[in-house]
Amino acid sequence: MEIKDVCYTVGILLTFIIGFLNYLVSLKNRRNFLRELIYKEQLNVMGKINSEFHILNTFLIKSLKARKKNTYNELEMKILEIDNLLYSNTHLLPTKLFVVWKEILVILDEFLDSFDSSESKQLRECYDKFGEKYYSIIKLIVKDFGIDKLYLENKSILMNNWSKKFFE
Repeated sequence: MEIKDVCYTVGILLTFIIGFLNYLVSLKNRRNFLRELIYKEQLNVMGKINSEFHILNTFLIKSLKARKKNTYNELEMKILEIDNLLYSNTHLLPTKLFVVWKEILVILDEFLDSFDSSESKQLRECYDKFGEKYYSIIKLIVKDFGIDKLYLENKSILMNNWSKKFFE
């Protein structure tokens, strides 16, 4: 075997190794891209859910002030909208969220059952329970999606960029 053949063989092996490493890196990048895409979709859905819960909270406050039939219907429709939103995105949402949602449904059923009665104290208790669960959903979103950690990372990036511009 001549030196030329050894060089060709080494070149072919190096090309194969570099190609294989390139393949592995592209697979990893594809997974990272898909992971980021799913995370982005999860955050979009969580934003919609948070918005819908805020609207539901507003309806509950309105119904505490004045119990009207149209407010009752708005509440029922909003509960169905949130239920549809949650169950149409089950593939993106954590299971813990559904556990809390089922607990909220029980509370909202109590609220709607006592809607026509004259006991505003019971409505207020149901609303307070709903408030606790609503807060627990917000904490769940912040914890499961690492919102605080991302916020702190972004803040440190911004502060580093600002300090570089300021001191240059």
